[in-house]
Amino acid sequence: MKLQGALFVNDRKEKESQPDYTGPISDESGAKFRVAAWKKEKNGRKYLSLVVSDLYKKEENKDGLPF
Repeated sequence: MKLQGALFVNDRKEKESQPDYTGPISDESGAKFRVAAWKKEKNGRKYLSLVVSDLYKKEENKDGLPF
């Protein structure tokens, strides 16, 4: 399986637990996901820790409108 996407600096980061970078990613079938990355360091080596998850979708109320 091939995944393709991009990472952008997270300008909205307010807490250490929030990712340093975020962006969209998709697979060969066109399914879309979200990738998040945190800058880390261990034993003097810098790296990115990644999490790929489903895209965030706003919940809708019973009328089908986002809330």
